[in-house]
Amino acid sequence: MTTPSTLAHRLSVARNVIANSRMVVAVAFALAGCAASTPGPMSAAAPTSADVTRDARLLQMTDLRKLDTVLVDELLADNNAPRRARAALAVGQVKGKARYARLRQLLVDADTAVAASAAFALGLGKDTTAIVALARAVAGAPDPVAIEAAWSLGAIGDPARSVLTLALGEGIGQPLVGSSAAQRSASVRAALILATTKLRTVPVAVLLPWLADNDPQVVRATAYVLGRSRAPGGVRAMAALRNSRDEETRQHIARALAKAAAGDSLSTRALEALNLLITDTSARVRVNAVRSLASYGAPVRESLIRSMRDADGNVRIATAEVLVPLLGNDAAAWKSAWAGDSTLQVRTLLLTGARRIGSNALLAGEDEWRKASDWRQRNALLAARRADTAHALRFSDVSWATKDPD
Repeated sequence: MTTPSTLAHRLSVARNVIANSRMVVAVAFALAGCAASTPGPMSAAAPTSADVTRDARLLQMTDLRKLDTVLVDELLADNNAPRRARAALAVGQVKGKARYARLRQLLVDADTAVAASAAFALGLGKDTTAIVALARAVAGAPDPVAIEAAWSLGAIGDPARSVLTLALGEGIGQPLVGSSAAQRSASVRAALILATTKLRTVPVAVLLPWLADNDPQVVRATAYVLGRSRAPGGVRAMAALRNSRDEETRQHIARALAKAAAGDSLSTRALEALNLLITDTSARVRVNAVRSLASYGAPVRESLIRSMRDADGNVRIATAEVLVPLLGNDAAAWKSAWAGDSTLQVRTLLLTGARRIGSNALLAGEDEWRKASDWRQRNALLAARRADTAHALRFSDVSWATKDPD
């Protein structure tokens, strides 16, 4: 499991429910057609015309975002588990508050897919009355249900804060041993940690111990939350993990060590880690390290100019994007950056940046491109000039708008 993809999965379920419903209806019609044209008895699994009609009505309900209580009650009592699961999700999607109580009952359904769908739907509806039931699911339900329940507690947000932090061991001396999260699988622990991203302020002190978990996905989830929030309280512990074997964890660490998080007191420690991560074997880690390193300003300029010669094009592009403000009017620095990468995209970024800050350091480069036989270079130069003109016009408009009337 990777943490961003886990969050994307949770969100994609809601976005895909309509598409899935359309597929169900299409398949149902296809099966009904096959049954009608094929001799012999119909398979017990084949949908009836009534099933097709109800699936179509459920699709219509989700399209209109209007709860049909009669239909939902009928579907939630159906013997077909996939149909019950789709109906539960639909209640959450249309924010059908009148049937949230029924969803809470389904958290203990014998079919885990139904229970998991109900748990997820309660999060879509941000049902604060479900917090206790969701907490029970996190503590004792099968993993698929507990994971969705954890996501929903996060979606509910700060009203569920105490449930999440207590589950992760707030107030316990050894949370990795004595907390309720510690009694669950690594997947559930990671889901609980990821749920804290939705809280107004991330509970850094509660999360820090989980950086020492023995499962990589839990450490990865913790590093993601701390890196995403760039919480100052996590800088010291994150910097200490810079040699992690997990590539994604190192990405989150590089992201977490920006100047805004490290401040002055931890800058030395953060820069030490970033100077290591900027030479990491993973290009993704180096991209994140470059972006965080640039936040420290002029003192790191030479390190970034060296990254203009990185073997990976994405790293060079990321470097060019953040380097421009640090070059100022230093002609030697501009020329060094220009010489570092001859690709069209990087040099276009440098030309556009030079024009925006009013530097004439790359006039020779402009003259070279103006006379170039490659039309792409001439076109990129024109684009850089247009961007400069548009920027100047926007600035002029702001200046004019803020002048005192005569």
